[in-house]
Amino acid sequence: MTRRLAVLDVDRTLIAGTVWPRFLRGAHSPLTAVARAAFEDLDWRRYGQVPPRVSEIEYRDAVLRLLDMSDSADQAEAAMFAWGKAAAAGMHAYPQPAGLVDSLWRANLVTEVVYLTSGWTPFIAGVVDDIRRRTYTEDVPFSIVGSTMTSGASGWRTSALMDGAAKADWIERQLETGTRIELLADDQHHDILPFDRVRDLGGQIFKIAYRGENHDPWDGAVDD
Repeated sequence: MTRRLAVLDVDRTLIAGTVWPRFLRGAHSPLTAVARAAFEDLDWRRYGQVPPRVSEIEYRDAVLRLLDMSDSADQAEAAMFAWGKAAAAGMHAYPQPAGLVDSLWRANLVTEVVYLTSGWTPFIAGVVDDIRRRTYTEDVPFSIVGSTMTSGASGWRTSALMDGAAKADWIERQLETGTRIELLADDQHHDILPFDRVRDLGGQIFKIAYRGENHDPWDGAVDD
């Protein structure tokens, strides 16, 4: 049977904002006061300066070290999942993506949802768990394809970064193997994604224009 996917970004596409930094600054953050100050410095050096003074992987690896997580993969992933659920619970989840997926599922046009994200996979699993409980009416099968991490002598570090280029490569590989992408939605930050090819093959595409938490990017959004 041909795989028919709905491929959805998470931050700024399913939920109003970027969950990870908001979580690290929020009430449920595991960071100590000293670690929070170090995080803010890292965040400024990565996102507040042009050009950035640290790479994305350097930034992520440094933040993972600040978290001081258990060396056990199971325990670290469980902590990440719980943090993701707690972070998402306090944020607005857009109902429109779930409505689209539910409709496609009921029409037998999709077999699975893939949440394609640059976020840490176990953290986003917690975010998605909360979002699905709040917005979906159908129990649509799903998987999460995101950035991964591994533990070594110097602590946790990035093992694979699912940035825009990696997302585009993943989508192209699915199309090349005969998988149909019936729905692709991502914020416009990732213009590198092959939106046009998905559309040309019959899929719906939504380039989500996120303009802040007080603006619903799906309001008036149409299949591009």
